[in-house]
Amino acid sequence: MLRCFWLLALLLPLWLAASDAVAFQALPFSPLGSFYRPDHPEIPLGPGSGVEEIDGFVQPAGAASPTDLYFGIVPAGLSLSFSAALSADTTDLLLRYDFMNTSGSALASLLLVSFVDAEIDEPINTFFNEYVEVVGTPGAGQSYEADEPGFTFGDIYANAQAGALDGTNATSAAAPDDVAMALALLLGPIAPGQIARFEILLSEDGESLGAFRLVQRDDASDHAITYSGAASIVPEPGTALLLAAGLGALGGARRRGRRA
Repeated sequence: MLRCFWLLALLLPLWLAASDAVAFQALPFSPLGSFYRPDHPEIPLGPGSGVEEIDGFVQPAGAASPTDLYFGIVPAGLSLSFSAALSADTTDLLLRYDFMNTSGSALASLLLVSFVDAEIDEPINTFFNEYVEVVGTPGAGQSYEADEPGFTFGDIYANAQAGALDGTNATSAAAPDDVAMALALLLGPIAPGQIARFEILLSEDGESLGAFRLVQRDDASDHAITYSGAASIVPEPGTALLLAAGLGALGGARRRGRRA
């Protein structure tokens, strides 16, 4: 999975477990919200735990396959604003991907696949004893997968690249191994000028966006990573129409004023 990575660092405070002192370090997310450990130290998630990789794949309706945000490319007709924020107690990391429809026509749908490869207590007991609990039922437009990251037998990364998560957990408590998790969120339609907002939450204290979530655990640790996501349109379609009408009226008034 070694890939050429262009660097444009975004400094972000990172968190340790709630019982530990807050730590602030430089986290080199790309401007489009990706991170890969071989280029930089992992994201700490409490003593001995951390994130190896965060990636996103976006696929607008009609595209043959998703675009990997790791490479700094956004599909034509879209712009992306990415942000990352910590909760006040530093136990939750919220990733927000705002895709604006910059084309002149409505977009039938937009798919974001989020991929996370994290390890729990790796220096203490390796990363081959971890597993995932699936909590709740995926909502409309949601799908998921938990599997070995693809270094040995898993197909989760290939499925994320294809935008086709299989809805299975191959790393359950009955079959612990190296774990990776992925969530897919489908949203649409998206009018011109509207924003498709995708939010991904990584939590150390069990917080989640909605009822559905994946929880990564280690059979020799009390630490857990809760992974969830949500999608919404910003603004709502009615608001966008009113805004467009208001801007049009304002523009007309200004034009009339210049001609007077």
